Amino acid sequence: MAQTVIALARGLDLQVVAEGVETPEQQQWLLHHGCHLLQGYLLARPMPLNECEMFLERLAADAVS
Repeated sequence: MAQTVIALARGLDLQVVAEGVETPEQQQWLLHHGCHLLQGYLLARPMPLNECEMFLERLAADAVS
């Protein structure tokens, strides 16, 4: 089903966000099938706004270096 949704979205020139990604295997499968926007416990747990801001700042700094 996920593969069909990804294909449909690509055909409609839409982006797909996969929710609930919890394992590296799920992440790899989704990336392999063209879904590059992911969210879930594998990437980060829910957090308060101030922690989220610091988390995003660290990600941005790591991406630059």
